[in-house]
Amino acid sequence: MLNILILFFYVSSSEWNLYDYLVSTFSFNQLPEGSFLLNQIKRWKDLLKTGKTGHEGKLMRIMRIIDAFPNQKFILFGDNSQRDTEIYTTIAIKYPESIEAIYIRNIRQEKQDAALDLLRKAEEKGIHTCLFKDSKEAMSHAVRIGLIGI
Repeated sequence: MLNILILFFYVSSSEWNLYDYLVSTFSFNQLPEGSFLLNQIKRWKDLLKTGKTGHEGKLMRIMRIIDAFPNQKFILFGDNSQRDTEIYTTIAIKYPESIEAIYIRNIRQEKQDAALDLLRKAEEKGIHTCLFKDSKEAMSHAVRIGLIGI
């Protein structure tokens, strides 16, 4: 029997003051428990920058996780509302042997073409990608590539 350990890392540009809310939301929606890696709470003088600087930190936190678990495969989930597609493609190019798949929820139709262009770069590295609107599409893709069984 094959033992597989699945760890969940939830890396977000959100700040730590949302931690309790996130844990409650994940529990309510029956999402797997995992480690949250969030941004530091900003100082008063930095409040006007909220949402502007967290994405570089997200990239660095994900790269630290991959560096800490060099023999693991990762599946990256995000959406195309901000910079997830760009961040994940950058990671895929740097760590192609560590990334099994990238899943991006298409919530901003006007960003669909840009997301597809970026995902093609990951596909060129042999990484499975899926831009989806509905979770059923992502699940079907995961079954098709062998990530989950029926």
